[in-house]
Order: sequence, then C-alpha cells, then structure tokens
Amino acid sequence: MKKSLLFLVSLSFLTNINAQMSLPNMAFEQWTTAASGRYENPSGGIWATPNPTLDALPAIGLPEAPVKKESAAANVHGGSFAAKLKTITIFGLKAAGTVYTGAFVFNSSNPTASAKLGVPFTARPDRFQGWLKYAPVNGDSCLVYARFIRKNTVTNQREQVGIARKVYTTAVSSFVQFDLPVVYNSTETPDSIILVCTSSAAAENLNAPQAGSTLYIDDLALVMPNATTLDLSAMIIVQTFPNPATDKLTVTTATPLQQAKIAFYAPDGKLVAMKDLENGTATQLDITELPAATYMYNIWQDKKTIGVGKVTIQH
Repeated sequence: MKKSLLFLVSLSFLTNINAQMSLPNMAFEQWTTAASGRYENPSGGIWATPNPTLDALPAIGLPEAPVKKESAAANVHGGSFAAKLKTITIFGLKAAGTVYTGAFVFNSSNPTASAKLGVPFTARPDRFQGWLKYAPVNGDSCLVYARFIRKNTVTNQREQVGIARKVYTTAVSSFVQFDLPVVYNSTETPDSIILVCTSSAAAENLNAPQAGSTLYIDDLALVMPNATTLDLSAMIIVQTFPNPATDKLTVTTATPLQQAKIAFYAPDGKLVAMKDLENGTATQLDITELPAATYMYNIWQDKKTIGVGKVTIQH
C-alpha cells in the first residue's frame, strides 16, 4: 500500500529544555541553502521540511522542492519572503509541502518515519496567529496547528497540554490572518511545541493529498496571556558548522553577542556542558570532551534564551 510521505510520521520529540523558549525566523525571512545546492530551508535551527528527500534522488529530472522561499510580492504578506508549500510526487508518493518545528532525518527504508516533531518551549500562549493563502487541487485541504506537549514523569509518556488547529477546505485567494485560540486540556506547563503548516491535510486518507496544492505561509506569532505578542521573528539566527562536528564547532550569530553562553542538552534533557561564547558574532569551541550524540543547544544572554538549535557530534 502506498503511504503519504507527508504526514504518517513518527511522533517522536526532540529533547526538553527547562527554560522559556521563543522561536526564531517565524516570518521566514532567512533561508539556508543545503550543502547539495538542491533546495533551501528556513534558517533558525528549529525548522524542518521534507526537502532533504531530494538529496536521495538523481540530479537529472529532480522535482521541485516541496518547500521554497517565495519572493513574489503577491505571495508575501510582510517583509521580503514567505514560505511556499506545494504538494508534489516523490518516489510515486504524495509529499505535501510542510514546514514544522523539529527535524527531518531521511529514512530510506521507511520515509514516513523521517519527520521528528517538536522543539523545546515552556510557555502557555493564548493564541496562535499567522497569515496564509491557499490554492487547493481537486478538493484538497491545508492545515495549520500549534500543539503543546509535556513528558509525564510518572508514565514516561508524551502528553498533550493544549492545541490550536484549523483546516482550510476551500481556496483562499488573498492573504487572510488565522487567529486560533489555544484550547488547553491540562494545567501543566508544556516542555515542547509543535508548529505545523502543510499544503495537504488529510494524511489519514492516503489518496487525499493532491499534487499541485499550494499554501503560502508568513508572519507566524504566539500571543501570550497578557495580550502581548512574542516577537518571534526577532530571535537571533544561529548557525553551527560543521554539522556533524568532530572536535571543533564554530557558532555564528547574525547579531553580535555580549557575555553569552551556550548550553548543550543530551537527548534525555540533561545539561551536558555550558560554554562561554566570545563577544561578537563568531566563536570556535573545543567539543572533544562531549560524547558523540545529537544535542539541542541554547544560547543565553542577559539571563534570557535568545537562540536555539541542534547539532550532531561524531568522534
């Protein structure tokens, strides 16, 4: 049976960090070209897409990336760019254009298990907002949602704390704002957030995604209980390289740092190391003492988290 490459994903989560989190690049203004040169992904260290699947294909006849940077004025709500999400066909399977918080690790034996959803977050927003346009094909529908998760320390299971969700079943010819209340089913504080925007929503119906359905997403935001909006687009962009790294790791930021630190967290959420970052925009770190693993990292300055990302260390 064919499976939708889009959404039958493993609901596995990245490590937890017990700190207030904001999310970078929610206006999709910054993009990074893949090492293969075949596609771009949103920058910021927390966004993922199915685009890396293209690295497994022959260069000849390479299909369009399901997620692309969009610059046409009619398809951008604010700033210079938006995210264009388009359902395509890869390996004979429907792959929706999807941007989400988490990671995409291509699994050639089971492509539907490639998406790892969630990044650390410990707030309880009132609302999830953003702007979208949508052009469905053959009755397709798109989906946007914010889901807040925590780990139950008694059962050791992941549990939903709250969710904001909407499906659009008809065309949206010009940008409209979605303003979705977060419905909480628990008084607990979440430790992770999953944001998902996808051009084809009905993953449970394996024939539902329609190639060509196109969704434009821009200017996402989370509104806090005091009616203020987290200026998530103002979070600094952090890049680490090489990734994977062996003995040295270079950390660069778009904004100069002052007396900042970087914290590395293991997959079980344990703080493994805290290192000072040089004042300015670049630091080379000695990481030889860190065990080989995939780490979430936090950039701290003035007792605030100003950046987050993920890096793999291999010795």
